[in-house]
Amino acid sequence: MALVVMSYVLSLQAGFAKPVNKQKTYRNGKQSLVVSLFRQGLSVLRSQVKSLKQFMDYLEKRIQTIKTGKWLYVQ
Repeated sequence: MALVVMSYVLSLQAGFAKPVNKQKTYRNGKQSLVVSLFRQGLSVLRSQVKSLKQFMDYLEKRIQTIKTGKWLYVQ
Protein backbone atom coordinates (compact mmCIF):
# COMPACT_ATOMS: atom_id res chain seq x y z
CA MET A 1 0.00 0.00 0.00
CA ALA A 2 2.85 2.36 0.79
CA LEU A 3 4.30 1.92 -2.71
CA VAL A 4 0.96 2.87 -4.25
CA VAL A 5 0.77 6.01 -2.11
CA MET A 6 4.36 6.97 -2.94
CA SER A 7 3.77 6.48 -6.66
CA TYR A 8 0.60 8.59 -6.43
CA VAL A 9 2.38 11.40 -4.60
CA LEU A 10 5.36 11.33 -6.99
CA SER A 11 2.99 11.37 -9.97
CA LEU A 12 1.20 14.43 -8.64
CA GLN A 13 4.50 16.13 -7.87
CA ALA A 14 5.73 15.52 -11.43
CA GLY A 15 2.39 16.72 -12.80
CA PHE A 16 2.60 19.98 -10.86
CA ALA A 17 6.21 20.45 -12.00
CA LYS A 18 5.24 20.40 -15.70
CA PRO A 19 1.62 21.52 -15.98
CA VAL A 20 -0.18 21.61 -19.31
CA ASN A 21 -2.77 24.36 -19.26
CA LYS A 22 -5.00 23.11 -22.06
CA GLN A 23 -8.58 23.33 -20.87
CA LYS A 24 -11.82 21.94 -22.19
CA THR A 25 -14.94 24.09 -21.95
CA TYR A 26 -18.29 22.32 -21.61
CA ARG A 27 -21.66 23.63 -22.79
CA ASN A 28 -22.64 24.77 -19.32
CA GLY A 29 -19.49 26.93 -19.13
CA LYS A 30 -17.56 24.70 -16.75
CA GLN A 31 -13.87 24.23 -17.56
CA SER A 32 -11.49 21.42 -16.68
CA LEU A 33 -8.02 20.28 -17.72
CA VAL A 34 -7.83 18.07 -20.79
CA VAL A 35 -5.38 15.72 -19.03
CA SER A 36 -5.27 15.50 -15.23
CA LEU A 37 -2.12 16.40 -13.31
CA PHE A 38 -1.96 12.82 -12.04
CA ARG A 39 -1.95 11.37 -15.57
CA GLN A 40 0.68 13.86 -16.73
CA GLY A 41 2.92 12.99 -13.80
CA LEU A 42 2.28 9.28 -14.18
CA SER A 43 3.53 9.37 -17.76
CA VAL A 44 6.70 11.14 -16.59
CA LEU A 45 7.19 8.61 -13.80
CA ARG A 46 6.55 5.63 -16.09
CA SER A 47 9.16 6.90 -18.55
CA GLN A 48 11.76 6.85 -15.76
CA VAL A 49 10.73 3.61 -14.02
CA LYS A 50 10.15 0.29 -15.80
CA SER A 51 10.22 -2.23 -12.93
CA LEU A 52 9.71 -2.49 -9.18
CA LYS A 53 13.47 -2.58 -8.59
CA GLN A 54 13.92 0.61 -10.62
CA PHE A 55 11.08 2.21 -8.65
CA MET A 56 12.73 1.30 -5.34
CA ASP A 57 16.07 2.70 -6.59
CA TYR A 58 14.27 5.85 -7.75
CA LEU A 59 12.65 6.25 -4.31
CA GLU A 60 15.96 5.71 -2.55
CA LYS A 61 17.63 8.35 -4.74
CA ARG A 62 14.79 10.82 -4.08
CA ILE A 63 14.94 10.23 -0.32
CA GLN A 64 18.71 10.79 -0.25
CA THR A 65 18.30 14.20 -1.87
CA ILE A 66 15.94 15.45 0.86
CA LYS A 67 17.64 17.98 3.05
CA THR A 68 16.81 17.52 6.71
CA GLY A 69 16.25 20.54 8.88
CA LYS A 70 18.78 21.70 11.44
CA TRP A 71 16.35 21.15 14.33
CA LEU A 72 14.84 17.90 13.08
CA TYR A 73 16.35 15.60 15.75
CA VAL A 74 16.16 17.95 18.74
CA GLN A 75 14.14 16.61 21.68
